[in-house]
Amino acid sequence: MQDGENDVHINTPLFEKGYIYYITGDGNGAVKLKLSDDGMGVTEIWRNKNCDNTMGGFIKINDYIYTASYGTRQYYSLETNTGRITDSLKFDKGTTNYADGMLYLYNEKGIMGLVKSEGPKIELVSSFRITKGTKAHFANPVINNGILYIRHGKSLLAYDIKKKS
Repeated sequence: MQDGENDVHINTPLFEKGYIYYITGDGNGAVKLKLSDDGMGVTEIWRNKNCDNTMGGFIKINDYIYTASYGTRQYYSLETNTGRITDSLKFDKGTTNYADGMLYLYNEKGIMGLVKSEGPKIELVSSFRITKGTKAHFANPVINNGILYIRHGKSLLAYDIKKKS
């Protein structure tokens, strides 16, 4: 592992089947590590410095990671075996959530986007602007029981996103 340029690591790492994935805006970018069988060491599998998400998290679905990039102000899909970027979407930087087969992106300009994620491809389906609330759009939305909750300043907005039969 390499030391980063900063000491802030806000995104939660993911451990899955002996591998650790993390994405940070400290200069290291997106990283995949292999944990040794005894748990005492790690080996770097790949690193992609183009994916420098600072605080919006990432989602892993099957063999792909979906995340925002702080520097390029867009979203990426990465192939988890190689760390290669397979697609990008100009949508500014922000958070990433997932429910019912769709990504929910909330950027720092106050735009919520619904995105189809099919393996290597990401495609914006629809979007809308959050108009209630004040100040920065930094809070991470939450999805629970088919309701999308967005806090913006002192406002809490709730959207019914349940699949209709």
